[in-house]
Amino acid sequence: MLTIDDAAFHLDIPLRAVRSWMRRELVEGVHAERLPLHALVQANFLRSLLKAGLSGTALADVAKDFGQLWPARHELVKAVSRKAKNVDFTQVLDEHVAFVSVDADGLPRAIRLRSYWEQGVAVVVDPRVADGQPVYEQSDVPVRDVVLAFLTGARPIDIAWEHSVQLEDVHGALRVHLELTHL
Repeated sequence: MLTIDDAAFHLDIPLRAVRSWMRRELVEGVHAERLPLHALVQANFLRSLLKAGLSGTALADVAKDFGQLWPARHELVKAVSRKAKNVDFTQVLDEHVAFVSVDADGLPRAIRLRSYWEQGVAVVVDPRVADGQPVYEQSDVPVRDVVLAFLTGARPIDIAWEHSVQLEDVHGALRVHLELTHL
């Protein structure tokens, strides 16, 4: 799974926000060096709520209820709506849920990384693949391998061929890394 720093990077959340959420125990399961999948899902949901305008005590209250309410998404919407009376968070939750794959019990199995999907690149974090590192969904190739190959001087076309990844997906992942590193 991802470290706290990597989770903040790949979810495009300021590291100080993730650390603050952890200190206040708003994200479950973060006492370890690596975040479990449910903590990534929860942090990504908090990011969505934060970007939609929920903050402060309301955000903290929703975060504390997240673990119990995740399987019953309509209850999560009600909880959020009670905290922010003038905003409909149904769309925020629907968009968030679209990025989470669930198992037969409705529990998170994998999360699609929004910043990559917005570039047209299917990248997921699945604890069963590559130790939970971001991978291309179709090939299970770790994104870090592609980025490191580029940083060591390989051409994108050679990277695509060597890793059996579409050239557009190599370019997309590199764009995301450039955006997220603010270069």
